[in-house]
Amino acid sequence: MTSSPAFFSRFIPSDDTKRDISHIQIAFGEFSQLLSRYPDSAYAPDARQRMIHMRNMLARHEIHVANYYFRRGAYMAALNRGKYVVEHMQQTPSVADGLAIMAQAYLLLDLNDLAEDSIGVLCENFPDHPNLKPGCVFDSVYTVDGLQRSWLNEISFGLIDPPDPPQFNYRPKS
Repeated sequence: MTSSPAFFSRFIPSDDTKRDISHIQIAFGEFSQLLSRYPDSAYAPDARQRMIHMRNMLARHEIHVANYYFRRGAYMAALNRGKYVVEHMQQTPSVADGLAIMAQAYLLLDLNDLAEDSIGVLCENFPDHPNLKPGCVFDSVYTVDGLQRSWLNEISFGLIDPPDPPQFNYRPKS
């Protein structure tokens, strides 16, 4: 019996976008170079499909990093990650989360006009996003004060009963 990573991943699923993705960035560049040099190659259709998958993984990784920045209280950094997904990866399913991240960060930074713009775009394009209540009201998942902690968590210095931070993790049903 072999103990390859693929063997274990069948039983213990993990999200590869939560790990280092530098190898995906390198592979994306290599496939891009293949397509620019040999656009009519027999491998071109497969390379395009793989690049779409890698682009989706890169966008998902940006969303995970933005969630990390929210947990750390770095709202501007989270905003920049969400904005990057919206501006540079428009064809990925992560755009909805990018807009929600932008709206949340703008609200926390007290930039309400920009937050309303982001919420409007989110409502127009992704009306079934979990952070939108009926009537296109944005359900803010973070507050400036951070997460609510239990008294047990406070007296144990965060070791017991840690709060589960909310995540922007919307994946539309296909």
